[in-house]
Amino acid sequence: MLYMAFDTPNRLPGFWLNFKDAKQGVQVAGTSDPSTCLSSLSLEPTRLSQLTGDTKYYDAISRVTDFLERTQTSTSLPGMWPKLLNFRDEQAGDGTDFTLSGLADSLYEYLPKMAILLGGRWFIIV
Repeated sequence: MLYMAFDTPNRLPGFWLNFKDAKQGVQVAGTSDPSTCLSSLSLEPTRLSQLTGDTKYYDAISRVTDFLERTQTSTSLPGMWPKLLNFRDEQAGDGTDFTLSGLADSLYEYLPKMAILLGGRWFIIV
């Protein structure tokens, strides 16, 4: 199921998993998805890689954190992301709607948890 979600042209999942599109290989990431949606996927695959010793789960989710890292300073409020992101084109956009609550809260909640889970690193050691 995890791989089905990441089966898009740029390997970033969309907000919604459309089984028909995924089965046909035409699923794409969204252009105006909540920033929290993909970042809240990060803990479970990372921990699964740690437990199994198989990095394929972390590899999938690291694309999301790599995207966040690349775009963090390109927003109109450097260091933060707008609550809606363009995952398809891998752009944080010129959004001016920033928040620490709904549509973004998990993003800021999960990043520190990921740092703890990875021992302060942004990569996994299995």
